[in-house]
Formats: sequence, C-alpha cells, structure tokens
Amino acid sequence: DGSLIHQMVAARQRVADGDPLYTDEVQTAALILEEDGAIRGLIGGNDYRASVYNRATQAMRQPGSVFKPFVYLAALEEDWRPEDLIDDSPIEIGDYRPQNYLDRYYGEVPLTEAMSRSLNAAVIRLQEEVGRNRVMSVARRAGFPPINDTGPALALGVLEATPLDVAESFLP
Repeated sequence: DGSLIHQMVAARQRVADGDPLYTDEVQTAALILEEDGAIRGLIGGNDYRASVYNRATQAMRQPGSVFKPFVYLAALEEDWRPEDLIDDSPIEIGDYRPQNYLDRYYGEVPLTEAMSRSLNAAVIRLQEEVGRNRVMSVARRAGFPPINDTGPALALGVLEATPLDVAESFLP
C-alpha cells in the first residue's frame, strides 16, 4: 500500500541525507513484500557505486527473536494450545545459561504471554520439550535455508539467513 512505499522512500531518504544513525560504516537493508511474495521495495545498501553487495538478499545474519514464532508453531503442531502454560524461570542446559531481557522472569505463563513478551527462558524450554528437529523442520518448511542444530540457542535465532529469507518465511 502507499504507506509502505512511503516508509521505504523515507528510509532511503534518511540514508541519503546522512542521518547520523547511518554513517558510511553502517550499511542498511530493508524489504517490503506483498502477501504473494512480490517485492515492492528493497534497499540493499547505502550506495551501489561504493558497494554492489546486496545486504537484503545476500547478507547472512542472525534473525534473533524474529525466529521465536517458529518454535511456537512447532508446539502448536504438536498439540500445544495457546493457553497452555510454560515455565519462564531461569534455565540452564549444560553450560548454556540464557537470560530474559533485564533478567526478569514470570514463572508459569501461557504460551501467548511467553510469545508476546518474547521470553527467552520460556521459548527455550518449549523448544527443548517439542524438540529442535521439529523446530528446524517447521522453519525449513516456512522457507529458511537449511538449518544445522545450533543447540538450545536455536530458539533465540542464532542460525543465519538473509533478510529476504526471513521476510519470505512469514508469507502465507
């Protein structure tokens, strides 16, 4: 829609105007996709003459918390329900001790709350109950490139994908 195109133009203009957030050392990538997957807008870097490398389609980056919905989808496909409770208390798996934002924990919470608050401990606990192979399968089916088991941190999006891969994985 027009507002999305306006946002893309505004983002591109901020880069062109030398916004302090976007220095020469910082490159940008942005995408706007239609529901059918058509690309409506794409920024792959600050200046094509300076670098032809397209960060939107080529740069492999960790998607971080954007990956968490695939853990929840895997759980739903394994007959979990949105109102089912998951423990959001500190978790330790071997030497791995992830923390929630600001080290805050909420105890037993419904999956809907765990997802809306983006709770790291809860999503890792859920992933370990559902199984990493199941989570990797769901993400692969959604369009992520081949995924290796990265351990319990998989739920926190430590795999690598391009911004385009990530955006396409959320298409219907």
